[in-house]
Amino acid sequence: MLSEVQNTEALVDTNIIVNNKITLLEHLSNSDISEEKVEDDLLKEFQAYDKDTRILTYRILMEKFNGKYDGLYPSQKEVLRQYVNSVDSTPVLREFYNTEVGKIQIQLNELSSQITDKAVQIKINEVSTLIEELDKKTNVTSDNIVNILQYLELVEELKNAHG
Repeated sequence: MLSEVQNTEALVDTNIIVNNKITLLEHLSNSDISEEKVEDDLLKEFQAYDKDTRILTYRILMEKFNGKYDGLYPSQKEVLRQYVNSVDSTPVLREFYNTEVGKIQIQLNELSSQITDKAVQIKINEVSTLIEELDKKTNVTSDNIVNILQYLELVEELKNAHG
């Protein structure tokens, strides 16, 4: 139907076009292979390598990683390092995350008191209240890591802007 709409000059109901596009996108985006299965297969394959191959693979991975994320602040690099190294240790990563969240909240509160612009000060205080620690049942997700990286960038920018 979509190709027919492109080749005709007759008026076609836009709802039909939109529904067809949505159906097509849903079909194309659905995958029979889950991400977890692919991840498990990759981990099994990596574990099957001999020790030297794993070390070499890890070293190449780290070089590419460091090259790609060279522009990050040291605090952001530390978060990513912990995330990469703690893939199999959820409690350790959660504890690190909660520690960093606490530090970020303290830094934001200190920096907020140094800011003279009331609107910015209110926004920083609001951001500080939005940052929450994870409870013992919650796993650290990639979204949590992205959030903490953004909070750290905010802290660094505030430090640079306000001494």
